[in-house]
Amino acid sequence: MKIGITMGDPAGIGPEITLKAINKIEKKDTGKYVIIGSKDILKSVKKNCNIKWDGEIINCVTIHPEYIKYGKKSVTAGNAAYQFILKGYDLIKEKKINALVTAPICKASVKLAGFDYPGHTELLAELSNTKRFAMMLAGTENSKNKKPLRVTLVTTHIPIKEVSSSLTTKTILEKIELTQKFLVENFGIKQPNIGVCALNPHSDEFGEEEKNFIRPAVERAKSYGINVSGPYPADTLFTKSGFDAIVAMYHDQGLIPLKLKEFGNAVNITLGLPFVRTSPDHGTAFDIAGKWTANPGSMLNAIKMAEKLAK
Repeated sequence: MKIGITMGDPAGIGPEITLKAINKIEKKDTGKYVIIGSKDILKSVKKNCNIKWDGEIINCVTIHPEYIKYGKKSVTAGNAAYQFILKGYDLIKEKKINALVTAPICKASVKLAGFDYPGHTELLAELSNTKRFAMMLAGTENSKNKKPLRVTLVTTHIPIKEVSSSLTTKTILEKIELTQKFLVENFGIKQPNIGVCALNPHSDEFGEEEKNFIRPAVERAKSYGINVSGPYPADTLFTKSGFDAIVAMYHDQGLIPLKLKEFGNAVNITLGLPFVRTSPDHGTAFDIAGKWTANPGSMLNAIKMAEKLAK
């Protein structure tokens, strides 16, 4: 078993949390993990964080630390982050690693470098020619809740004004199906109980999306034997217990409650890919990058989840 970890944006906390997490869990010379990134950046971070880990690093982009300003977006950092992902995918495709864990990237820097992707999820789906995929954030066994909260998003990194026009019965049904399949195959839940969010306040009291797209997707999923219900108003759905997962219509609708309940314990999992990919439940944290105070907890969970799913 070998887990590949891309170090993320060199100007963010990705290299720091990657090294801190591995340092916590890997004993000397076990060779279980390989970091995909820049040796010079990682060497600098190890020195600043007093980390002794001396495992495998694949140096796919050479960057001298003086060319990186912590907490600042740049073409250099964006290009490097993009190249790390490409190399990670190559290693997966060549079966040199069994799972891919990705540290956070700055999407603005990646765009500055000329690569216009909303995030890891869409890029990895394109590289692997995956047509049906979804982003799920899932609480782990460290959750303080009776049942870990798991949220699948129908839309991800798009402006709020574009959410309604992006919803279709087909896309909502697809996310429900991917969620159900993942819970059955990876968590051993024989008949997952899935709740679906409405888009509008009080469900369909103020809009047409529930009637036109969301409710038809739920009814179709039910006809396929999936244990799903909704649409429920989001402000009440997240207060209910008993759901194995919730399907949310847009990014903040699902991730604000998830991070309130599970922050630091949750893991980002890409559903539908032909390989395992996980990541932490947070971003590059430019505000604390270079201060060496970042908590590696979510990265630690992402690595452990990748191992569990790869098995």
